[in-house]
Amino acid sequence: MSVWNLVTNWGILLAGDQADPGATYHAGNVRDVLRVGTQPADPLLAAADSSGVWLVDESGGAAIPLSTTWPLVQTRSLAHGIHGDRHVFAAGDALFETDTTSAAPLFNWRRIIVRDAGDTVLGTGMINRAIVVRERSKIILACDNGVFWATIPAAGGNYVFTRMLLPPGQRFSGLAEGPNTSVVIAAWGTDLGNHFGIFNADWSGPGGSLAVTGRATITGSVKDALMQRIDLGVCTGDRRTMYAVCGGGPLTRKTDMNGNPVPPDSFGNVIWTTDDFLYRVLRSTDGGLTWRVTGTAINGTTNPLFGGTPAQDQGGLTQGGFNLCVGVSPFDPNLVSIGLRNFFISTDGGKNWRSVGGASAHLHADTHALVFDPADPARVQMFVGSDGGLATTPDLAKTWTTATNRQLPDLQFARFAPSQHDAGLIAGSLQDNGNLFTPLYVNADPWRRLDGGDGVLTLFLDSGDLIRENNTLTGTDPSGVLTEYGRKARAAEWEDGNRRFHDLQMFPAFPLSIGVIPVDGTNDGLANDLVTDQTIPNSNVTEAVTTPIFMNPAGERMLAVGAVGEAIYGLFPVSGGGYHWQVLTNVPHLPPTDGSGNDLPFFATATASLDGNSVLVGMNDGKVFRLDAPFWAVTNISDPVVSLPITRFAIVPSGRAFLIAGAAVFHRQTAGWKQVTTEPNGLGYVALEADRSSATASHVYVASPAGVWESEDDGATWTDTKADLPTMPNCVDLRFAQESSGATFMYLATFGWSSFRKLLNYEDVTQTVTINGHMDIVDREAFGKDHWAHPTFADTFTLGPFHPIEEVVYIEDDDDEVRVVLKLRLEWKIDRSVVVTHDATLIDRENDDETDDHDDGSLTVALGATGTKVIDMKSDEWWPDRAHIEYIVMNP
Repeated sequence: MSVWNLVTNWGILLAGDQADPGATYHAGNVRDVLRVGTQPADPLLAAADSSGVWLVDESGGAAIPLSTTWPLVQTRSLAHGIHGDRHVFAAGDALFETDTTSAAPLFNWRRIIVRDAGDTVLGTGMINRAIVVRERSKIILACDNGVFWATIPAAGGNYVFTRMLLPPGQRFSGLAEGPNTSVVIAAWGTDLGNHFGIFNADWSGPGGSLAVTGRATITGSVKDALMQRIDLGVCTGDRRTMYAVCGGGPLTRKTDMNGNPVPPDSFGNVIWTTDDFLYRVLRSTDGGLTWRVTGTAINGTTNPLFGGTPAQDQGGLTQGGFNLCVGVSPFDPNLVSIGLRNFFISTDGGKNWRSVGGASAHLHADTHALVFDPADPARVQMFVGSDGGLATTPDLAKTWTTATNRQLPDLQFARFAPSQHDAGLIAGSLQDNGNLFTPLYVNADPWRRLDGGDGVLTLFLDSGDLIRENNTLTGTDPSGVLTEYGRKARAAEWEDGNRRFHDLQMFPAFPLSIGVIPVDGTNDGLANDLVTDQTIPNSNVTEAVTTPIFMNPAGERMLAVGAVGEAIYGLFPVSGGGYHWQVLTNVPHLPPTDGSGNDLPFFATATASLDGNSVLVGMNDGKVFRLDAPFWAVTNISDPVVSLPITRFAIVPSGRAFLIAGAAVFHRQTAGWKQVTTEPNGLGYVALEADRSSATASHVYVASPAGVWESEDDGATWTDTKADLPTMPNCVDLRFAQESSGATFMYLATFGWSSFRKLLNYEDVTQTVTINGHMDIVDREAFGKDHWAHPTFADTFTLGPFHPIEEVVYIEDDDDEVRVVLKLRLEWKIDRSVVVTHDATLIDRENDDETDDHDDGSLTVALGATGTKVIDMKSDEWWPDRAHIEYIVMNP
């Protein structure tokens, strides 16, 4: 039975060769890092933003996922427990701990439900930070809904949690243990009343409970009521020394049209008009009771770290607290690092800072974790977790390695594309790692990036070219105007020999010359997916035509469809290379209205076309239109049962159509659209795709973040295909591919677990193919004795649907002037035959390796058969050199 297989274990190779230990790799978002033990060789854990905990390999080997059975995998914080080195807590949208009653705790985790003494489940919301106070055997959680603590029971025991009584407000982000088991707590946000800043607590509450003893005193140029998210760090070797980093500042309170403050957010906090920036860095030398603002000077610049103006400050924005962290050396209380988009290091307790952002290609923007390695004998090794994975510096940012990312498959996809033209070539769009690609055959390469930022669109056309967009890329055109081009659909051509893409040039000048596809009647490209992706998650407004047939009057075949607002576009090739967008038509203006009859926003959110003769368009209010060639007559095929934004279509070859709207899938019936399923976990559907290998059967797959289901009866029944996937796979996209071998695959892209594929029409079996051969090479001499050589060659290859292609090169000489280069390519087919293609060259080494003769051809060998190929080549001289090649292919 076919199962889901990880497509590739590779991370993203940015620089260097994959065999180079110093190569630069990035991976997906890492939020925390923990050394499990006291020796440098002890295990290292990484908390991934959307796939739980990974055991990473610091020498570049494969990372091991430890959270595949977790039902909730957003992970924010790691903490050591009290039952030995392998006792670890992982916190985020749930709380987990290693099961120290098992022989291998790191590979056995259990979920801890946060319950009180009455067995009532306490709603923590997101757990932003977890710490353990070892001397008291306590675990404390700073959460979106308060601060919670519990006594850690004997291994395998039950937890009883208590919610602390704190000043008004509920969201907390920072925790640190101070001297004498005291606890320091930091708020996230402010109500401008009592919920803001930093609080002190100890165990003086009733029955020895954790209780707030007061608000910390903060001195210097700071208004603590304006502090937003706060992260805390402590020197574990001297818990009197702590640091705090906070966003906030002189922000403007958001008001309604009448100038009145808008109601607070769901946490009771004031809502501000703009993003907060690095407001202050604070230092305490008395265990968090009092704090002073640190210095702001940055080596090499007169601009301050914070405290000046937004235009001057080097700290930058926090993206609402998304980027904000602090790390303190466990050995040296004066060694501290703070992170936002980039990060900064101080070796003198915050008096002076050194900027590290952009210092190395190993580093990635958006910093989430700065952890000094407690097992480092030199006491300066630091781990940096970011949107680009995990980077390590052994010498305080002088040198770097990202070997841990080399095989850390925690990539966060937004969209995915397999090529129907080049077998095994895949591409995808990632959160903050741009658009990327990799060829899987002959062997899988590491992922390589086409561009940065947030990837938005990747799709392969029937021609084999790749269309892509990202959230933003800008460049200055020849007239000096800053021009956006990243958002615009761009085309690139695959170079199979070089295993890379190059952008097609359709505009004469930079930056639009970087692949941007022109729109007829304009001097610009088409920007569409970004707008709708921000408004309607999971929308797919640009799609390739599956099997293009329709041609416009110019004889150009339509290869893709797209939309901007109510305008629908077709993508057509240009003679001589390149493409152009052509308006097909506008859908009828039928927007929803408000209570007063005013139009509400109305725009396309999904398109699809099987052969180009008919195009389906879905709108943000659930309306559906069909456009029919050649004049693109519009038929309204809407149905009142579909009223939510349409995010995806699937059309099977028989013409039957399906769509996703909200949390349901609908099938097109004669009388309208019929709902055929609802998402069992209430998460809504994100992807829909058809197995198009049959012209008559209806075989459809649908995915939600929680799993994948398939139906072979128009949605009347559905089968769960989640086996072999993580329990919470965070699915985002499904794509069908039929390879030249005849094998068909369903590809699944996830947000946090990279990508998987499932073989649909065959079993994962392999076969062994053997090649035996020999060459007779002669260097003919006009006078004297000819030079002969009779080399032999033999190889055995294992082929199958997941490894359908092999290549081998044999180079032989006569030990003098004649060389033969024989290239063989073996291609497995689904009938288990093997096609062997040869490319043979006779080379004159005496004349600058000039080619004397060349021969190419192919041989098909059926299963259970043997095939023989004979190749004869000679030079064009009066007394020609010759090569006679014979090889036998055995496909038993």
